[in-house]
Amino acid sequence: MYEHSRSLYRELKPFLLPDRPGSATMRRSLLDACEGTLVQLASDKPPAAPVKQLFGAVRGLVPAQHQMGVFTIIDRRVTGLAAELERRREIEGGSLLRCAATNRRGQPCGREPLRGSRYCPSHQPQASAAA
Repeated sequence: MYEHSRSLYRELKPFLLPDRPGSATMRRSLLDACEGTLVQLASDKPPAAPVKQLFGAVRGLVPAQHQMGVFTIIDRRVTGLAAELERRREIEGGSLLRCAATNRRGQPCGREPLRGSRYCPSHQPQASAAA
C-alpha cells in the first residue's frame, strides 16, 4: 500500500494551496489522508465509500478551482485500486495486509507482505524453500 499511497500523494501534491506558513502541515495532512484511506481499503473491512472519505479529508487543502480535478484523480486511482484489491482477495483469499506465514507459536504473522508476494521479508526465504 505504501507505493500506491505515495504515488497518489505525489499526484495530488501540486494541487495543494499555494505555499504559505503551515504548508508542511498541509502536505503531511494530505499524505496521512492518502495512507489512511488506502490502508483501510486493503483491510479486512474496507470503507463503504473510500473516494468520498479521501476527498472529504483533502478538499480543504485544495483551492476551489482545482477540487473537481482532485476528485477525478482520487476517483480514478481509488476505484482502480479497489477493483485490483478485490480481484486479489478473490484469488489469494484472506487479508492482503498480513503475511501468509505463521510464527513459532502458530499465530498468523502480523507483518505486511512484500509487493507481489504473500510473505513478509522475514518469511520470504521460507516461501522460496516451499516452492
